[in-house]
Amino acid sequence: MLAHIEAIKAALAPLGWQVHYVSVPEPPTFPYVLLWSGTGDPGSEPPLCGPVDDLEAVVGVTVVAGSPEGVLAVQSAVRAVLSPGDARTPLGVAGRSASLKRTGGQTVQVDRDVKIPGTNTSPAFSVDLYDLHSTPAT
Repeated sequence: MLAHIEAIKAALAPLGWQVHYVSVPEPPTFPYVLLWSGTGDPGSEPPLCGPVDDLEAVVGVTVVAGSPEGVLAVQSAVRAVLSPGDARTPLGVAGRSASLKRTGGQTVQVDRDVKIPGTNTSPAFSVDLYDLHSTPAT
């Protein structure tokens, strides 16, 4: 699973924002993208013999910015890379045939429990969920 997370980070790197996995260093630099996931599950089609090499997982992509408008701008750019038009999109993972598809998300919210360091304002965030499907490359 970590190879897939690293591939997502690499795909987003040209956008220029920091991309973290599960935790964000303090103090955060806004805007940023936070990836999170489980370990994934075996694919839905078990092989007749041999190990299960398919991987199915949900990857969460949280965008955090200093304003709701900032979230919308960053989220739009992230979606255009990971799943443009919500289409299933190839993901470059060595030795794997992997792809992502955005399957849903939530509206932009302001986190009033947190203050941006040095200000009296709260950051905004939104979460998108992506279906990750990965099989051994043939």
